[in-house]
Amino acid sequence: MHLFESGVFTDNVPAWHGLGTVVPETHLTMDEVFAHLPLLASPVVQSNSLFGSWFDDAGEMHIADMAAWTMNVRQIDGKPLGVVRSTYELIQNSELFQFGEDIVEAGGRWKTAGTLKDGALAWGLLEIPTDTIAGEQYVKHLLVVNSFDGSMGMRACTTMTRVVCWNTLSWAIEGAPRSYTIRHTKNARERLFEAKAALGLAYDYEKHLAAISERLAARRVTAGGATRFWRRLVPYTPEAEVSDVTRKNIDVKRMNLATVYRKSPNLEDLRGTYLGLVHAAAEWEQHYGYNRTDEQTFHRFMVDGHQPLAKHALELAASLAE
Repeated sequence: MHLFESGVFTDNVPAWHGLGTVVPETHLTMDEVFAHLPLLASPVVQSNSLFGSWFDDAGEMHIADMAAWTMNVRQIDGKPLGVVRSTYELIQNSELFQFGEDIVEAGGRWKTAGTLKDGALAWGLLEIPTDTIAGEQYVKHLLVVNSFDGSMGMRACTTMTRVVCWNTLSWAIEGAPRSYTIRHTKNARERLFEAKAALGLAYDYEKHLAAISERLAARRVTAGGATRFWRRLVPYTPEAEVSDVTRKNIDVKRMNLATVYRKSPNLEDLRGTYLGLVHAAAEWEQHYGYNRTDEQTFHRFMVDGHQPLAKHALELAASLAE
């Protein structure tokens, strides 16, 4: 069962099913792939409204407005590719291929690509330079997959399998030593670094942190939002339900964090932003929290490099600022 619709294959090596376009080049750029495969290159649009019909016991037909659903339609030929929830985030195949190239950072070295299941699913197989792989040297390709019928999110995985059809795609996904799935496209720059880490590929953590910081600095937070942030960052523990002392200690910790956030001269340019909340947590942890002596402070932050509260604050802020 190949479920093949269209495809292109490099190295003069055809697929086992004998379908698709075979080219002599050892690899193709994204533009070359799309030139060979107009069905893959075509944008996909969503219907404005969707209706369904049903018959009652008397045989009378009724029309139902399916407001919670939408249809993904391929623009080039008007072909329906799938019916999905209205909350579905549309990811174009051009975004899929650009994401793959950004992960590998070696330009377009596409080996195979195509569409399956009447266009509902698209794939691209990208060659991975060996010097970018951390550990698993037997991994040769990065597979990226996109669906328009809601069957899977945009996925990237490492594989040795040469994907040419539904069967080989399934084998590659099931046998992938590492994989990463994106449910929507928001904050794609951050997810790019997350994907590289998950896939075991080299990436620059400083760039990753800069991308998050830039977004958090641009997101405003109200006074009420800051209060809710501290409550989530420092929640009541089970012990707080039975111990007044524990509950009081947590309340004091929240109050101290809020005070640093409101009054620290180091946060003048960041107050009122999610990044300001993160910096306040880091400042409190480094200068006021947990430490009793200068020696303990030095060891905790210069030797151990340990700032669990600041790390948690960054993760919480990033999720709330989606």
